[in-house]
Amino acid sequence: MSKAPLAAMAMCWLLVGQTGNDDAIERFHRDIEANPKASWPHYQLGLIYMNSHNYQLAANEFRSALNGDLKPVSVGREAHFQLGLIFDITDQRDRALREYKLAGASPMVDVLTPTPIKQVPPEYTEEARIAGLEGEVQVECTVDAEGKAQPVRVTKSLGLGLDENATEVLKKWTFEPHRPSDFDKTTVGVVTVEFRLPEKQSRWHLMPVDFQTPEGAARPHFTKAEYPLGAGISRDAYEEGRIMAAVGRVVTAKLAFDVDTDGIPKHFVVLAASDDMWGPQAVALVREWEFSPAMKNGVAVAVPCVVDLAWGARQLPESGHASPSR
Repeated sequence: MSKAPLAAMAMCWLLVGQTGNDDAIERFHRDIEANPKASWPHYQLGLIYMNSHNYQLAANEFRSALNGDLKPVSVGREAHFQLGLIFDITDQRDRALREYKLAGASPMVDVLTPTPIKQVPPEYTEEARIAGLEGEVQVECTVDAEGKAQPVRVTKSLGLGLDENATEVLKKWTFEPHRPSDFDKTTVGVVTVEFRLPEKQSRWHLMPVDFQTPEGAARPHFTKAEYPLGAGISRDAYEEGRIMAAVGRVVTAKLAFDVDTDGIPKHFVVLAASDDMWGPQAVALVREWEFSPAMKNGVAVAVPCVVDLAWGARQLPESGHASPSR
């Protein structure tokens, strides 16, 4: 796979869901020009405007998504649900209820943030431990009057099976019902489930992982991801790293690369970095990782991957949510 297609694919990944990202908006408008009936780019534009609190533009895009080809099949349900949230936020309760019904959600919904009162730690997958994956999974949930959660969708992903584990563990949590006396009401909100590796001693941290695996193929799997002790950076970045560590700053880099047919990461593209020097530092780290290659019909195939990396303190800070047991 050449670098140019990889870079274009990776930019799509980078742009989706970033609030106020002009490049993302431009990209989705180009997609719409190429296929005016495509629902997906309208839906993604709606999410961007929703996150920036531009509810009128968001509603327009969600309506356009509903008038399009409705591919993938979930986009219609999601667009109706997002319209319901917009109408709830803007105190248009009747219109909100109508959209929730069209989305298949409960007709009586309170848009609030559920407060956990009983938590069960989520489990790590073996691959996520091998990869050293850490961070937060955010899940949109409905919570009934008894405080039981029903996950709706993942709104912030980590990958490697942790999204699924976060979704499952939320079914075991209990939340504080917003209005215990109103048994026909349901609370909607986003709940954060944290994954941390307290035993990890490197300053490097892997956060979201995304593979674009072809249809019908089994994705690549991490088999080795070593993290250096000490600074873990070259002399070129040492002085900058020393300053960042002294002031408690975290530096970041987002990389795209191909996992080739031998499971080797190649064709690196630095999509973003907090400073130009940190892209090469992240590439040097990931270049040493190993994977089992993606397989399709018994044949190894190359697959693009995008990863987020951070360098800073040896322990990522927790925000007070449940962390997995060791």
